Amino acid sequence: MRWMMRTEENFFQIDLCGTPEVLLANKVSIDSPNQHFRRKPTEFILYLIKDGRMLLTENEQEYDLKKGDMILLDPSRWHIGRKLASDVTYYYVHFKMNVVQEKIMTIESYKKEYLQKNYYTGYKEEENTLLWFPKFFHIRQEELPKIILSLEDIMLVMKKQNRFYKVQAGGRLMLLWLELYRILEKEFLVGADQGTKMIAKLMAYLKKYYSEKIDSNKIECEMHMNFDYLNRQFKKYTGDTIFRFLNGYRIEESKRFLKSGQYSNAVIASMTGFQNEFYFSKVFKKYAGITPSEYKKQMI
Repeated sequence: MRWMMRTEENFFQIDLCGTPEVLLANKVSIDSPNQHFRRKPTEFILYLIKDGRMLLTENEQEYDLKKGDMILLDPSRWHIGRKLASDVTYYYVHFKMNVVQEKIMTIESYKKEYLQKNYYTGYKEEENTLLWFPKFFHIRQEELPKIILSLEDIMLVMKKQNRFYKVQAGGRLMLLWLELYRILEKEFLVGADQGTKMIAKLMAYLKKYYSEKIDSNKIECEMHMNFDYLNRQFKKYTGDTIFRFLNGYRIEESKRFLKSGQYSNAVIASMTGFQNEFYFSKVFKKYAGITPSEYKKQMI
């Protein structure tokens, strides 16, 4: 991902619990010379440059947008085009959404916050519904076709205007956010230090095989490292030991099964990698503060 060479960048925190309302979606091709008009929108606008270039100024910040560049224009700022002797083809989506807050951060501080939230802390994935997105970022060539396909899918829904088309378009835009977030995640791990990559790999292993018996020998074989060293590094990055993290993740997964009301505690213990029902209940109370049976009664 190519970040703009600026000291700071604007980021928007998006609430994934709220579906955006899509107002317009289309693709535009403008012959040379192109110059975007001046306006202050009443909604958010997402631009993706497919080909050519576009020169935009938002308030006093100048952007030179090229193929693969994506920018999020917001209602709080004026933007105006600067004349450019170039053709340009771009996608746009006008929409309203629940932006929790806007924040100015350096790229490095954003990366640090991202990694802290997604890799260095906890196992309660249901808490990660608020995602930070940069105002501007560049999508690599290999990722571009999938993003374009998502935008064209939104366009098609808006064009057909079948029943509930705005709900469908909003859902597709939400999927686009998640796909963009996947690209951000992939980019950060590519540029991350060896410690972060090691922790990410170990966490992925623990989350994939949490239902199986996992001991220090298995972890050493998987990671090709001494367990004590891994455990020290894991705690350094996350604040948890490996097995504390694993048990915490198992408890969070067990809550899903308890909520369904379809399984006994003994079955859930087996499904989530605990030795037996008694040990499962003991660990559950340690993490949740109540027994599995008490939790189930609250949920059903």
